[in-house]
Amino acid sequence: MSDDAVRLSELVPEYSRYYKVTPKEAAYALHELIDDLYLEYGERRGNRLSINEVLWVGRSESPEKTSRNYNFHFQLVNQYFEGFFASESDATPVCISCYSESDQRFKDIPVSLVWLSRRKFSEWVLEAGIDPPESISKVGVASKSLAEGTDSTLKTLELESIRKIMVGLVRLIKEVDRAHSEQPINYDEKRRSDRIKLRASRLNNPPRKNSDLYRELIEFAEDAGFELVKDRQTLRRYMHGESKTSSGE
Repeated sequence: MSDDAVRLSELVPEYSRYYKVTPKEAAYALHELIDDLYLEYGERRGNRLSINEVLWVGRSESPEKTSRNYNFHFQLVNQYFEGFFASESDATPVCISCYSESDQRFKDIPVSLVWLSRRKFSEWVLEAGIDPPESISKVGVASKSLAEGTDSTLKTLELESIRKIMVGLVRLIKEVDRAHSEQPINYDEKRRSDRIKLRASRLNNPPRKNSDLYRELIEFAEDAGFELVKDRQTLRRYMHGESKTSSGE
C-alpha cells in the first residue's frame, strides 16, 4: 500500500499522536481546518465540491477507487470530525455521509473506506494559503524514508517547503495590495494596514545596511497573521543570493 494514501479514519489518531493532544482536540483542529478550506474554496472561489479532488471511496483492502461515484461535501466531512468532540462520550464515528450518484441519494459510508492522498491534500491546503498539518503531510513520507532510505523523500519535503514559501509570498503580495487599496473600517484594521505598509517599505528600504532579509520576511508574515516558515535558515537556503544583494550579507 502506498504511503501517500491514508484512510480518513486515520487522520484523527495520527494528528493526536503527532501533536500529543487528545482525539477530541485533534478532531476539533481538523474540523477547523475543513471550515477554513470551505471558506476559501466553497465561499470565495465558489467551488463547493473541490474536496472531491482529494477524497474518494476506495476498498477495505486498498485505496483503489470504487467504480461507483460519490460526492463529498465540506459540511458532511465536518460532521464526521464533529462526532468526536460534540458529545461527552469517547465514541468514535464509524460512518460518513456522502452523495451516491448511482443511487441518487445520500448514503452513510464506513469511514475506513474513504481515502485521501497526503500529497494532493497538502497541495490543496497550501493552495488555499494554509499550512497543512504535518501529521498528514510528513508522516507517510517519513516512514517511507526509514523503510527505503532514498533521497526521494527529502526531495518531497523540499518541494513542500518551496510550495509553502511561494504560497506565503503570494499571500504577502495580496496583503500589501489590500493595505494600499482598501480603506480600513476601524482602528485595529488601520493599525494592521499601517504595519503591513511599513513592513513592505522596510524590504525596499532596509533600516540598516546589514538588515536581515529573512527575519524581515518572517516578521512581515507574522504581522499579516500567518507563518511563512519556522526559522530563517529555511529561507536562507533558497534565497541566499537575493539576501546578499539586498543586505550585503
